[in-house]
Amino acid sequence: IDVMRHPPHKSAQTFFANGEGKRIAFGGLLFGAVTLIGYAIGNAVSYRNACTMAFLILSLSQLFFALQKRSSEGLFKGGMTKTMAWSMAVSFALVFVVAFLPFFQNLFDLTLLSWSGYVIALLLAFLPTAVCEISRIIPKIRK
Repeated sequence: IDVMRHPPHKSAQTFFANGEGKRIAFGGLLFGAVTLIGYAIGNAVSYRNACTMAFLILSLSQLFFALQKRSSEGLFKGGMTKTMAWSMAVSFALVFVVAFLPFFQNLFDLTLLSWSGYVIALLLAFLPTAVCEISRIIPKIRK
């Protein structure tokens, strides 16, 4: 949303310039780690719990991260366009349709979790966004 506030990039500058490649790699490792942690936690109960935890964590973490990346100012700064709001609503709805409707649960080999399982999945899904938000704030605090 705030992209117009920044000067144009140099034509020779790649997508990975200014440390963006390192941030992408770190984010990927973080998404993978929290998904594997959720899988391990779910696997202590059953294979289908593990699949459900991994699905929810991976899906929701990407949606939370998209909300965070919409502004260079931070998670709660910058507005959301109507298109993005609808996109996010539809995406969250699709995740929950797959996670809660029996037909899709069977298709994706998922199951219903306990309340604590959903809480753990939500916390782990939000963790990469929280870490990236904190890493964005720390340099500002140091100044």
